[in-house]
Amino acid sequence: MVEVKLGFVEELRVHDTLEYEFEDLMQEFVDDEEAGDGGMKQRTLQWAQGVVMWIENYHNPTSAIMTDESNGILHYRKVTYAVKEKFEKRLVRGNVTINILDQDEIPLYRDLAKKLKWYSQWQKGFPHLPESYEGSNMEAADPVFIQNLEVIKKEIGIKNNEEYEFIKAGYNLKLPVPVTADLLKQRRINGPAAESEPVTEPETKKSSVRNSGSGTDEKLSS
Repeated sequence: MVEVKLGFVEELRVHDTLEYEFEDLMQEFVDDEEAGDGGMKQRTLQWAQGVVMWIENYHNPTSAIMTDESNGILHYRKVTYAVKEKFEKRLVRGNVTINILDQDEIPLYRDLAKKLKWYSQWQKGFPHLPESYEGSNMEAADPVFIQNLEVIKKEIGIKNNEEYEFIKAGYNLKLPVPVTADLLKQRRINGPAAESEPVTEPETKKSSVRNSGSGTDEKLSS
């Protein structure tokens, strides 16, 4: 019997990124391909989460990169990308055919696309949501909440997701931004409120009630 071990990517390191507007990216591909030997050219992109990606790997990876990849750390030399919310399988520009593969069900591409979108120029105006919320649209759809985050971050910073949730709670309670900021500063000094000890009921006498249908006893608190 042959023992088969499946490896999984646990971390992706992208060493360079370049963002385009979608049509500008298409034109770059056309210009690049048409500068070649002529004839019909093809280019294949990956698509996930509303982002198309041209991924370049290392042709001659170093021993360090090879060691990383054997331990679940994948390296991309460069990712060129553009926001394209609607998936299209094939596009033709001049004599260049651009094939697009829908990789939205693959976690590697889906998470990469989310990260690219997070840092994208397309996301300007929503730069202060914690990265764990990069797939969330609820807060990003509310410009007042974003403005509140902007004010608080400029004044005292937002250190972690827990503080983000605290600010969101203040917003939902319709607290003025200065009040939320002051409460957050006080919270940093005093620490989060300790969780209440679970309330336990006093021991009570229990009676046994026969369940005539099953022949078993059920214990009910009196």
